[in-house]
Amino acid sequence: MLDGYGAVLALRAAGTSLVLDTAGRVPRVLHWGSDIGVLDQASAEALRETAGPAVLNNSQDIPRAFSLWPTEYEG
Repeated sequence: MLDGYGAVLALRAAGTSLVLDTAGRVPRVLHWGSDIGVLDQASAEALRETAGPAVLNNSQDIPRAFSLWPTEYEG
């Protein structure tokens, strides 16, 4: 979905991109950095699937995903 609840939203300006995943309780940052260009539906879903943090040895069972703003829900 490109707009509305559960969408992957991409903002672009001055050579930078901010891509947000709105499917959770609070928006999650998928990318914040150099401009990645226009995202089509397939690219947005691929970014959502691959943007999770790595699970390293001796780390938490569920990797932390950083949201757009901190909440009590996330600790």
